[in-house]
Amino acid sequence: MRHGCWMAFAVAVVLAAAAQGQTRLTDVSGTIDFPAPGGPEEAPRTYIGAGRLDQAGTVTLQMDISQFTAAPRGTVGLGSGAGRVTVTMALNRQDRVVFQFESAELTPLRYNGAATVTGGAGAYRDAQGGGTVGLSQDPGTENWTMIANLEVAAGGKTQTVALKNSNLQVLGAKFKNQNQLTGTGTLAPFGNVTVKLMRMRDSSDLQQYSATWTLNEKDSFNTLSSFVGAKAPATVGANLSGAGGAFASATGNLTLGVTETAGGGYQWTVTGRILQPATPPKNAPVITSVTMVGHPDRVGTNAWLLIRGTNLVPATTPAAGVTWAESPEMAAGKMPAKLGEVTVNLNFRPVYIWAYCSAGTNAGCATDQIEVLTTLDAFAATLPLTVTNGSLTSLPYFVTKEGLAPSLALFSDRGDVVATRADGSLVGPKELCPSGCTTPAKPGETVRLWGTGFGLPAEPLTEGSAKQAGTFTGSGQCFLGEAVIRAVPALVSAGVYAIELRIPPSMPAGDQALACRYQTAVTPLGNMLAVAP
Repeated sequence: MRHGCWMAFAVAVVLAAAAQGQTRLTDVSGTIDFPAPGGPEEAPRTYIGAGRLDQAGTVTLQMDISQFTAAPRGTVGLGSGAGRVTVTMALNRQDRVVFQFESAELTPLRYNGAATVTGGAGAYRDAQGGGTVGLSQDPGTENWTMIANLEVAAGGKTQTVALKNSNLQVLGAKFKNQNQLTGTGTLAPFGNVTVKLMRMRDSSDLQQYSATWTLNEKDSFNTLSSFVGAKAPATVGANLSGAGGAFASATGNLTLGVTETAGGGYQWTVTGRILQPATPPKNAPVITSVTMVGHPDRVGTNAWLLIRGTNLVPATTPAAGVTWAESPEMAAGKMPAKLGEVTVNLNFRPVYIWAYCSAGTNAGCATDQIEVLTTLDAFAATLPLTVTNGSLTSLPYFVTKEGLAPSLALFSDRGDVVATRADGSLVGPKELCPSGCTTPAKPGETVRLWGTGFGLPAEPLTEGSAKQAGTFTGSGQCFLGEAVIRAVPALVSAGVYAIELRIPPSMPAGDQALACRYQTAVTPLGNMLAVAP
């Protein structure tokens, strides 16, 4: 949905909700002044790859480089000179180590020196330590090679972590510059406000304003705006999401009039409406988590989500749960936006409900659960998700929505991906299924990975249709162990994507780190695929 269309739709929903007495609706206005930005703009870059540890096999890596650009303000250029590098090294989906180093000069793109371990997760939670890193850029490419020798202290133990030659490739072809500004002003009727703004611009002239508005030590909200152009238009729409205090569950929209002031500063003239939901009854639905299949902190377009909470579904839900199989919509080739008495809205629009179960009637359902498929809307922002059970609606649960958020389905919490062979047999470590239902992939064979969130295919899709299929023409690849394999997803059914992956004949045995990227997005770090001797 185009941004302007979304704003008109959101305003209509706001007015309808206020008329029903479900929310407190406040018209706001004000002026925010930002001083001229000082210093050069930051030019962050993200690289993804894989390497090998002497002690633990292959790992997936993410390297974030933060430098400043010498490009004139208002243009986009590569960073140069001093920079900070942050590396996340994922052994699996649970265990990771983070280390950093700084260089007074990363141009030419090479570094040999000290590094500091700054944290981690799982077995490496609160990790500390240090060591040395060697980093160099391959001539004439955007690829890097890294080695590291670190002493890592975590969980009462200290161990040596030796990262062998690793291959890191740039995640996005676009350059991106950003800077941070702090503005002050008033927002009637709430009073004084401080706005911390992150401005981002890439080489395609996509600009994004991400801001946190703080009224006092408790009350705050966030906004996100985006547009394409060398300069901001006269007015910019902003999507509003709650952050803290009285605005924790707030939604709404603002219109920002952007003007440049003398000396290079900026002024925003603000108008808009903010909704603050009333406290719902005790038996109203409560959302405790929203996760995409295989991805804990993102929501994608045409992607499968799992919603957990209490009072999300009727107390009379059958023990076997409810699915869309018998719905009249499916008989007509459509996906239902309402199943029984349950509906789910994302960004004020209904999504499609596949199934739900009740913790009260199904011992295997730890909490009330709803499985839904998001729409084809590629709008990206922090968006409200609500569940309606009968006549009661939950407070908004805010999720980070991206147009492209690829993810692979998992067999296990540690990161074993769901993979099959042409005959339908399951690929995975033998330990995953002691009865023998999973076996490791063999070098030279082709397996199929299953996922969601890879976005929209080249062929047009019909919103709400239960039948989906399509092909992708963009660049795609998977890092499997230390190999880089060309791999492009295909849409095979509603929200379900498949990747055909041929295991290199020389692939060594063991749990091989796996990360797949499509265009400028990558699957979460820490996934694994078992390979047989």
